[in-house]
Amino acid sequence: MFKPYIVIDRKVKERISINKKTNKEYKSISFSTMALPLFNKWALLFYIIDENGNRKKRVCCNINKLLTRRGLAYWIMDDGSIGQSSKLKSKTGLHLNTYAFTYTDVLLLQNVLNEKFNLKTSLHKHNSGYRIYIWERSMTHLKELVSEYIIDDMLYKISK
Repeated sequence: MFKPYIVIDRKVKERISINKKTNKEYKSISFSTMALPLFNKWALLFYIIDENGNRKKRVCCNINKLLTRRGLAYWIMDDGSIGQSSKLKSKTGLHLNTYAFTYTDVLLLQNVLNEKFNLKTSLHKHNSGYRIYIWERSMTHLKELVSEYIIDDMLYKISK
């Protein structure tokens, strides 16, 4: 979908990193897009400039209309991680890492997941902020919603 906007002289970069605690290998890819005015309207929806001139992430008030099943799938592939219930020690659900957002923004995102996508969620406090936990009982439904948009290498995030 973004291929027409990839910088021509840049290639997709693949990176391998190793988790020092588990010695597990992780792969990632990245690419650069062109800075084009057509992206500005999206940037204005999701970033504000604070009093010091810094860009801060925000959730736009009409996120319930903008977030689609495909968008949810991309969000999971980017910021999703296998979750662990606070009561259970097994990895059962999915965390959406929303640390860059305010508590109010995370509540708004949680509400959209609950109401629009009929997912059971809760908020988990973390050192870096809040993240959304999608409960195990919603994982089958979540998989039905997004699996057609998730690349094979990321399916582990929504499958036991």
